[in-house]
Order: sequence, then C-alpha cells, then structure tokens
Amino acid sequence: MEAFTSTLNLFTAAFTIVLQILIVIIIARFFVSKNRASDYYLKFISKNAYIVSFLITIGGMVLSLVYSDIIGYAPCTLCWYQRILLYPEVLLLGLALWKEDRTITDYIIALSGIGVILALYQKYLELGGQSVLPCSATAVSCSKIYVQEFGYVTIPVMALTSFVFIFVVMLVHNYISKRNS
Repeated sequence: MEAFTSTLNLFTAAFTIVLQILIVIIIARFFVSKNRASDYYLKFISKNAYIVSFLITIGGMVLSLVYSDIIGYAPCTLCWYQRILLYPEVLLLGLALWKEDRTITDYIIALSGIGVILALYQKYLELGGQSVLPCSATAVSCSKIYVQEFGYVTIPVMALTSFVFIFVVMLVHNYISKRNS
C-alpha cells in the first residue's frame, strides 16, 4: 500500500503542476491576446471548458475518496467543505454535458470561487497561520499534512489548483460565449 500511495502522491502532484502551468498560460493568453473573442486558443478552451472541468472534478472526487476511504487519510472539516462544493460540480457538469446545456457556467464559477477561498485558507493554516474559524476540537486538524511533494504540493494545493483551473476555464468560457453570441 505504501508504494501505491507514493506513486499516487507523485502522479497527482505532477498533474497539479501541469494544471498550474496551464492556468498561467491561459491567463497570459487572455491578457496578451489582441482579439480575445476570436483567439483560436481561447475559443478552444471555451469549447472544451465543460468536458475538461468535468474530468477535473470527477478526478478530484475519486482522488478524495481514494485518499480517505482506501489510503485512510481522515479528511478535516475544511476538506469536507471543499468536497461539499466539488461533488455537486461533478453532477452539474455531467448533466450539462449529457443534455448539451451550457447555461450553468455561473454556478460552476460560484462553487469553484468558494472552493478557492477555502483551499487558500486551508493552505494558510498548513503554513502555520492562526485559525480564524477553528476546526472542530474532535476532528482532524485542518493543518495536518498528509502529502507533500516537490516541496509544496499538498492536498490543499491540489484542491486549490483544481478549483482555480475550473474557475479560470469557466471565466474564459463565459467571456468567449458572450462575445460570440
């Protein structure tokens, strides 16, 4: 089980870094592009925003369940709140893809935006910050570090990266779809 956990941690950390690089590229492309509404790459991101976001959310859901139910990492209160935001995104995006409905972008942006705030707060606690909203005295500490790869990638960083990626991709989708309609 230890070899599986090490491999999983390394793989998810590497994927997290890839997503972080993509976030920077997408944001840079958005601000550098002279004509965003007709930019080929931004249109490509917009066109595939739902499927990519769905894959990220389903991956996050499966990963969170593997970490807690198979590996045995007990989720803290903030992890549960982030799951409460992530799991409905899987359902909403899955239904939107199935029904070919692209009207839930604002809901996904809102859920991901709140997820970004919670993940940032959890990372702040992990770094030794003082808790403004205390975790339950009987629950797992919100500052407990189960995974640390490449010197900074922890479970809250993975969650933060996923939420930011979805947030950015959906903002691009919203912008492009409104400009091209």
